[in-house]
Formats: sequence, structure tokens, C-alpha cells
Amino acid sequence: ASGGRSPRSPAPSNLSVVMAAEGEKVTTLRVGMTCGGCANSVKRILGKIDGIGEVETDVETKMVVVKHNGVDEALMVTKLKKWADASGKEVTLLPAGSAEAKVEGA
Repeated sequence: ASGGRSPRSPAPSNLSVVMAAEGEKVTTLRVGMTCGGCANSVKRILGKIDGIGEVETDVETKMVVVKHNGVDEALMVTKLKKWADASGKEVTLLPAGSAEAKVEGA
């Protein structure tokens, strides 16, 4: 491992290649995560909601990609806002299709 970190390094590919299975929906959020602990909290909170499958987080780009079976996006935001308000973070629901453009252009 080189150990050097470049501020212009590309975003992890796991968020830019999100494919939904048949009948599965994908929701993208921008969450003010600053560390791995924040990312784990987001995964834990969203994982408790029935119908949510996979939750992928990227602290560097502050992106959260949620695969689900049609869960109300407002519910996801409401659950995350409780945590965000208590920890001084922000949560924003992004329009469909914006994650790929923002991640690939980072």
C-alpha cells in the first residue's frame, strides 16, 4: 500500500455502479457523515426499516445509496433526521439519477 492519499482520488466504484434488481428501488441521500462511526449509524438506522435491503455509504462524498422494495423515502429521511439533528448533521434526499452524476464527476 502506498499510504499516500490524494484529495483528487476517484470516488469508490461501489456507489457509482448501483444496479437495482427487478422490482427493487434505489434511493440516494446526502448525509453529513464525517467518519466511519457516522456511516455505521446510518446503516444501522436504515437497516431497522422493513423493506430496506442494502445500504452503501461513502463518507468522503457523503453519499448514501439505499436499495429497497419501495419504502417511503420520507420515512428514511425522518429516521435519519432524528440522528442528524442530535449530532449536528444534515440529511438531503437527492433526485433519482443524481448519485451517478455526482459520484462520477467527483
